[in-house]
Amino acid sequence: MSNKNEDQNCNFEQKQSYKDEEKKELNQLLEILRKKLPEGFKIGAAVGKGDCFFDSVAQGLNELKDKGLIIDSKGFIVKSLRESYKQYAQQVDQSKEGSWLDNAFKVEIEELCEYILRVEFTAEDIKNAQVLAQK
Repeated sequence: MSNKNEDQNCNFEQKQSYKDEEKKELNQLLEILRKKLPEGFKIGAAVGKGDCFFDSVAQGLNELKDKGLIIDSKGFIVKSLRESYKQYAQQVDQSKEGSWLDNAFKVEIEELCEYILRVEFTAEDIKNAQVLAQK
């Protein structure tokens, strides 16, 4: 009969082995992608959980700013990009039927006006609101 500690240790080792294998496969894929990218392109990491697009755009804009290609007194962050996007989307929603944004939402499940109401909130904002609501 095996004891509980041995079972837990075995499960941990199996999970670790799976994670190591998955990490190896992802690194191989990453290397293949790097070889296929044009010169000067790079692959980076972005935060997850709903902010990945805005985080990757912020990283790219900050890199351009650091190279002097964007002149702005402040850096770019997820929150400021979401707020700017909301302002832009509100203008488009009110004045430009048939715009690229309007057309993009024609294939989405939700309406543009519904998306605009929440786009400014980061994943962290939503998480904090949920914690407050539970209290």
